[in-house]
Amino acid sequence: MKQYLDALKAIQSDGTDKPAARENMPGTKSLFGYQMDPIDLSKGFPLLTTKKISFKHIVVELLWFLKGDTNIKYLIDNGVNIWNEDAYAYYLKILKTVTYDVTEMSYKEFVSMVKDDRSQCTTRAWFDGNDYKLGDCGQQYGAQWRNFNGETDQIANLVKGLKESPMSRRHIVSAWNPTDIDNKDLALEPCHTMFQFNCRLIQYNSQHPELFGLDLKPSEVANYVVDNDCPKYYLDCKMYQRSADSFLGVPYNIASYALLTNIIAEMCGMVPGIYTQTFGDLHIYENHYNQANEQLERIPTKLPTLMRHVSIGPAAEIEDIQNWTPEMFHLDGYNPQARIKAPLSTGIKK
Repeated sequence: MKQYLDALKAIQSDGTDKPAARENMPGTKSLFGYQMDPIDLSKGFPLLTTKKISFKHIVVELLWFLKGDTNIKYLIDNGVNIWNEDAYAYYLKILKTVTYDVTEMSYKEFVSMVKDDRSQCTTRAWFDGNDYKLGDCGQQYGAQWRNFNGETDQIANLVKGLKESPMSRRHIVSAWNPTDIDNKDLALEPCHTMFQFNCRLIQYNSQHPELFGLDLKPSEVANYVVDNDCPKYYLDCKMYQRSADSFLGVPYNIASYALLTNIIAEMCGMVPGIYTQTFGDLHIYENHYNQANEQLERIPTKLPTLMRHVSIGPAAEIEDIQNWTPEMFHLDGYNPQARIKAPLSTGIKK
């Protein structure tokens, strides 16, 4: 994916050295305000091909957000461990507020307890006088997307708004909540902080599906047709990311928001359009320099195709998301090059 590789090159050529953001983390080469070139979602699903990435991990994490969940039990149950260290950091933060003597769990003990849900640790208050449940991450993405300030379901409002007023400029979801940031009531300040959807009117004839810019089979045309020659919409998405781990995180972020755009488009009877991403601090960690160089030596191959699922469409309700499973989402034709391993930098000592 050229857009992503160009971003890596830009950091290398124009970035500046910065010290570690948190204790026990490496320094970075960072670039501020970079705008990634647009990605046309009709040209394939933007999952990096210059190294292998787990599509299932992307699906599981996105469903975790969409379900409004903030406990890593769901992730662990589905084989995803990328939030374990941040959840443990949040546990240590909560532990400091406990006023009675309690033994600190090690990272290994913590993950094991959550995985096995011993003593119903993920569903009941773990400390007296505190509603914290083991494995919680506080007011993270799921809480902000589905229950902002305990009262606003931003995803439900987004879908409703797109259906009722598609040309509005207000199709926005924010994960950045200053109240929760100030109260430190979360494991990690949101990295991808805000996204906005935009609808572009398109004219087409059902006899000429090529006008979509999509490679649709004749049997699929009906999915996008209300009446012959009826106008419909491309759905575009733009995301702002305040802090971006370019080697490990950004490829996941691109694919995650591409998947989100496809899902919302399906729910609103629209066609996935253009995805763009803007960065605040875009960086390469010092311990990822060699891996980034290795990736830049590789040549991108053809992007895979996201397969549509019959359960997701204009008839789908927001409540249906709770029943969606990772197995509902599949890619066709994903043939990446070998993995390039790199350490995840969270600052947690295990």
